[in-house]
Amino acid sequence: VGAAKECADDCRRAISLDPAYAKGHLRLAKALCEMSDVAGAEVALQSAAGKCAGNKEISEELNKMRTLAALLVEGARLMAAGEPATALELYTQALRVTQCAAVTLGAARAETGLGRCDRAMRLTLQVIRNDPSNVQAYAVRGHALCLKVDFDQGMKHLKESLRLDPDHAEAQRLHRRMKRAGAALERGRAAVAKRDFDDAVEGFTESLDAADAPAQSPLAATALAERANAHLRRKDYDASLADCARAIASQEDHKPAYFTQATALLNLGKPQEAADSLELLLRMDPSDETVRRHHEKAVFEVRKSKRPDYYAILGISSVASIVELKQAYKARCMEWHPDRHATKSDEEKAVAEANFKALGEALEIMEDQMKRQLYDEGYDKEAIVERSEAARRAAHRGGCGSGGGGGGCGSGHC
Repeated sequence: VGAAKECADDCRRAISLDPAYAKGHLRLAKALCEMSDVAGAEVALQSAAGKCAGNKEISEELNKMRTLAALLVEGARLMAAGEPATALELYTQALRVTQCAAVTLGAARAETGLGRCDRAMRLTLQVIRNDPSNVQAYAVRGHALCLKVDFDQGMKHLKESLRLDPDHAEAQRLHRRMKRAGAALERGRAAVAKRDFDDAVEGFTESLDAADAPAQSPLAATALAERANAHLRRKDYDASLADCARAIASQEDHKPAYFTQATALLNLGKPQEAADSLELLLRMDPSDETVRRHHEKAVFEVRKSKRPDYYAILGISSVASIVELKQAYKARCMEWHPDRHATKSDEEKAVAEANFKALGEALEIMEDQMKRQLYDEGYDKEAIVERSEAARRAAHRGGCGSGGGGGGCGSGHC
């Protein structure tokens, strides 16, 4: 910026000596544009067009500058109207003409409005490196940092913009909003730590309201996911799922939101929906062991929900003894033995055969202490058989390798 200002001063002196000096006019317009004085550059080129009549290059630059000025005006209007996506298209066109601070910061504001904080931070850093005294750059960068949930650095940048210009309206407004949003977020987290989940919900809600964060921003996803968790702890599963859905819509790979969503679904007795949701997340990051564990838990609950209720099949309680179990088995077998239903309809015979087969399966699992324990822990028949077989093989290997005076193969008694 300093060099551009010196260039503009030199060009003005040159033009005062030779008003028809076309290159002087062109360089002046370029310097003014680099200083973000697009309107001044347009005026300078209009003056040059009158003093250098017929100069094609000046005419082309004047048209280019008029287009650039129109893009900036319309971009600002669209931002004020809450249309950052369309505004960004215009700023992107303007960046092909110049990367002056006005255009770059316009693009940064649009990126921030879309929740794309990383891009906004790169653009603002570019401006600050070129001009460490640019108040707007610190304000926009501070806003982006806060929306990225880095309130410490964000507030430092906003304070720096106010140090440079205490009366800067944009910096004042952002400083107030982000200070309140950050404090409310921390209050919500502190309430969670104290298990005061009602107050936590209020804190996260205030943070969202104060920040007025774009739907796609990291701050929106974070506050929504943490509020969803507070709702979950209050057992308000519908509210929790609603916030999880919004957090995932904001950041499609926001893992805490998926974990909370899955837990709420499991508590609502919807394990298949929980497993399906976590499977999507697992596809995004197959190497994440935490995601894999959550997914395995949900799949376990799906299989558990599909198991036959062996206690109900046998007509016994979960604390029934082996003697009571076998007595119940014999009684139910008498009820459902196929011979007792031989004269019934085909449909009734099929029901009897299915029930009789289920009784045999129930007895097989429930009369074995290890298998019954696994069943009580939630495993289905397939998993029970797998684990029982694995335990049998492990015991066999242990016996064969024991060597000493026991009954293993090493004792000579195999």
